[in-house]
Amino acid sequence: MSINPERDLARLMMPTWRALMDIEPQRCHEHRLSHWDYIILSDVEEHPGTSQRDVAQRIVRSASRIADDVESLQARGLVTRTPAAHDRRVNCLQLTKAGRNLTQRVRRAIRADERELLSELSPTEQNRLRALLTKAIPTQLL
Repeated sequence: MSINPERDLARLMMPTWRALMDIEPQRCHEHRLSHWDYIILSDVEEHPGTSQRDVAQRIVRSASRIADDVESLQARGLVTRTPAAHDRRVNCLQLTKAGRNLTQRVRRAIRADERELLSELSPTEQNRLRALLTKAIPTQLL
């Protein structure tokens, strides 16, 4: 099958995007996490000590929803929330050992599904695709 090189990126990426958006929530559910829980845990893993406000901005979720999500994650022993030294109104987040382990287990399951989804690509090509997508996204959105 020949693909038109003039096809819009959104049209090219949409089938893969839909498949990916089926994978993540399913794997999260299997580990008793909401998809938003996993997104928050992953963000805190990448940005230890981050504020709830910064997480909300990076993942594009309202501050009130983040507060509820974090409260639930804290109650489950997956994150700690401590007031910042510079401003006690700001909560800084860290993953607990249990939170880190769970995030990594979910990620391994997701990565296995991603490898299967992209099985037409070699492992090197899959890594290159991830690197190119990361490079193409403005740093402040990561």
